[in-house]
Amino acid sequence: MQLRKFLPFALVLACSPKDQATTAYVGATVLDGTGRVITNAVLIESGGHIVSLGPRDSIAIPTGATVVPLDERWIIPGLIDGHAHAGESTVARYLSYGVTSVRHVGGNLERLTSLNRKIAADSPRGPRLYLAGETLTGSPRVWPGQVELQTPADADTVVARLAAGGVSQIKLYTHTTREIMEAVVRAARTHNIPVTAHLGYVDAVSAAALGVNALEHLSGIVESTVADPTPLYKAHEQFPSGWMTFLRGWATLDSVVLDSTAAKLARTGITLVPTLVQSETYARVLDSTYAAGLDLSSVTDAEQKEWNLPDLVSRYAITGADMPVLAESRRRQELIIRLFTTKGGKVVAGSDSPNQLLAPGASLHEELALLVRAGLTPAEALHSATAAAATLLRADSSGVLEPGAVADFLVLSASPLEDIRNSRLIEAIVARGRSRAPMELRAP
Repeated sequence: MQLRKFLPFALVLACSPKDQATTAYVGATVLDGTGRVITNAVLIESGGHIVSLGPRDSIAIPTGATVVPLDERWIIPGLIDGHAHAGESTVARYLSYGVTSVRHVGGNLERLTSLNRKIAADSPRGPRLYLAGETLTGSPRVWPGQVELQTPADADTVVARLAAGGVSQIKLYTHTTREIMEAVVRAARTHNIPVTAHLGYVDAVSAAALGVNALEHLSGIVESTVADPTPLYKAHEQFPSGWMTFLRGWATLDSVVLDSTAAKLARTGITLVPTLVQSETYARVLDSTYAAGLDLSSVTDAEQKEWNLPDLVSRYAITGADMPVLAESRRRQELIIRLFTTKGGKVVAGSDSPNQLLAPGASLHEELALLVRAGLTPAEALHSATAAAATLLRADSSGVLEPGAVADFLVLSASPLEDIRNSRLIEAIVARGRSRAPMELRAP
């Protein structure tokens, strides 16, 4: 057994060979993703997978293993960003914040598949990407690169192509009609692929009844809760005016009726991916103190300039009068999270980065804090970015720490159960069994 007990942990990482056969992480408190907390634990990693995990007195450390002492540290599963977009210039930054997997919800499938292969070869370094490929929508498409389905009959061919490309989910966008949604869900079921949706022309409860597995951005919930959703559907004909009408609409919702909507959605088993941090951006984009409180340290000046916040404010027609309205909308969004989860509803954390003020990796930690503010415990928030996200992705060896699972985990210097902000105190990221320090991954 190779013991390096006198070296600081960061130095152990720097000295360790890149392809160590077996490593024993000893002494940390481990949150295994299933709800179990193991104090004074031993985690054995070999070949990029977890071999064994348990209390120190129950695990034998193999002869010749490198031992990394982690007394007073915490280990949690690698984080999964449940709604993000990534490219070659951002993947290392996601990983540097402990995001070891990304549920990528829209982009060129061929390009992203190629990027995924490069990441698997460790060049560039980054998280696993679970791809949706090109987003599907009805007419007209909102963004370049989306696939426009003219009729329900178009669904079979497009879904078959995405399935052949190995997508993990299929994403529907705002101009998807009820008829097209039904056809896409039916086609996706023949390939055993889940469907997620950013709704515009269909309300959330109806989408769940049609078989949609997950809802992005809490979309469709306002339409399910108001007495007459017709003006909202009409507004969605144009983007981004329809999106802002939806965001403002939250402020008008009656809490009793919202509770009924939460109950209906929870009974369907649908998963919500709220991206509260994205809504927080719109609600506070005119607040000059908001950006100052975010971790934008990994975002270049050129990227921040490209965000072009004045243009966003202009295109979305956000005014000072919107600030109290959107603040109330945010309170209603937090209420639906509390109502939905107390009824057994499933929530997955996602950031929608790298959009405006949503830094890759860092914004997922902001989302965790907002979920706690909405009423989740720190343990529940972490679950939404680990095991719950893995379940949504049907990735049964991710999001948990147990024998046979992939060796994706984070070493923290303080307990995230005491304060969710401690999820940011990352000493090391272990992805596919390889240990790296955060700043190593943020280097140009």
